[in-house]
Amino acid sequence: MKWLWRILGALALVLLAAFFILRVPDTDPAEMQAKYGAAPSRMLAVGDGRQVHVRDEGPRDAPAIVLLHGSNADLHTWQAWTDALSADYRVVRFDQRGHGLTGPAADADYSIEAFAGDIDAVVDALGVERFVLAGNSMGGAIAMQYAIASPERLDGLVLVDAAGPRSSAMPMAISPSSWLQCPAWAA
Repeated sequence: MKWLWRILGALALVLLAAFFILRVPDTDPAEMQAKYGAAPSRMLAVGDGRQVHVRDEGPRDAPAIVLLHGSNADLHTWQAWTDALSADYRVVRFDQRGHGLTGPAADADYSIEAFAGDIDAVVDALGVERFVLAGNSMGGAIAMQYAIASPERLDGLVLVDAAGPRSSAMPMAISPSSWLQCPAWAA
């Protein structure tokens, strides 16, 4: 039995040493702002006094596309799409709460409703009335939530590898197994 305690003790020491050797300290916010906040980035004041890191590119009078990144990502996820679309479309992307230069939410609310509410805050601050909404991973789940709550603002919805739990709020038409039950498909 002594050998078991010795092995566990040695393992604990190895794990503790690995933690101190391999851990990476937080990056200085000023360094991050200098590295990732250059033009065309800007910090946008939204209705509740928060600052949101935004990139708004393309012709201002063109149809707007809003791009939502996934978890553990930021607005740079969409750079290739922005490069391809910004000649003909107004492309808006922003670091969502708790991500990138936007930083943590002061109210500590990370519910899907709060994320969806941020879409309105950003597009309202930019003067965008209607838009196509695209989301990847977590951003796809947020885009679905937004589309359910505010369909009147959307010209389209694009889901790229979208995530999200099934809930009673999700219409059955979203589920591939029930497409035949959807009245739109029956027509």
